[in-house]
Amino acid sequence: MTTLGRAARLARCARAGARWALTGLAGLAWLAAFAGAAQAAPAAGSRLDNTARATYFDTDRGFNASLDSNTVSITVQTLEALTLTSDNSVLRSAGGVATLPHRLTNTGNTSSSYVLRFANRSNDDLDLLGLHLVWDRNGNGVADSGEPALDNGATFGPLASGEFADFVLVGSIANGVPNGQVARADFSARSVLQGATGANIDSVTVAEGALLQLLESTSNTGPKVSEIVTLTLTAGNSGNRNASGLPVLVDGGSMSLLLMRTLVPANTTLVAAGAPGAALLLYHLQGQPEHSYSRSPPADLRQVDAL
Repeated sequence: MTTLGRAARLARCARAGARWALTGLAGLAWLAAFAGAAQAAPAAGSRLDNTARATYFDTDRGFNASLDSNTVSITVQTLEALTLTSDNSVLRSAGGVATLPHRLTNTGNTSSSYVLRFANRSNDDLDLLGLHLVWDRNGNGVADSGEPALDNGATFGPLASGEFADFVLVGSIANGVPNGQVARADFSARSVLQGATGANIDSVTVAEGALLQLLESTSNTGPKVSEIVTLTLTAGNSGNRNASGLPVLVDGGSMSLLLMRTLVPANTTLVAAGAPGAALLLYHLQGQPEHSYSRSPPADLRQVDAL
């Protein structure tokens, strides 16, 4: 074989090797594409098509060329998944009531219903009395009047993909239970179709003193530009002692207050505010010291950054 012939043969081998390398790269791109699609949870029944393309320079003809593969298609199968949040660990006094919030989110790619179960645990110091589950329709973490109680083992749903529902597990502690005793309860959800599961464990420790809870809820979790959103703060004391106040500067004078503070969310402007009963509504303005407030709102509510 002449030197020229050997060179031509080596060139053909090199081109074949390049084609093999391109085929391998196309396969990796295909896998990466579907890995990304799986992370995005495409809807069940969606069709995913992929065609590989190799682009190269044809040295024999002297120009760039490309070659498409056949198209491969797959159909996304139904996959149920969920998240259940979260474990609670709270303090309550003897004779008090524990309200334990949870959120169930459908993270699968199809609409799902769920079997909900709850129970006192056996490996603790005491049981929560009257343990029951409430569908927290407004998501404020409290079992409000009119919100439905759900039986143990009830089927709830369906929830669309990405949708969530809030619940509260409620139980009371018997009178006379000594401090330091712990009650634990289980809450779980299992999807009906494929049995995807999630579980939380709540702990309630008996303690004396002022036991405060502060919950914030919103009227709209997905507002559009210029829509009004109402934020509601709810405070409670489930303990057996009153809470003492701290010094707060109000209109230049010091007052002893139990301060409940919330920031005006970024990219929003305060429209109006109110406080029920004996609560004192205070306005914090941009540039003021952290605990310096005014009883009266400014003429320009855009100056308010906290209440």
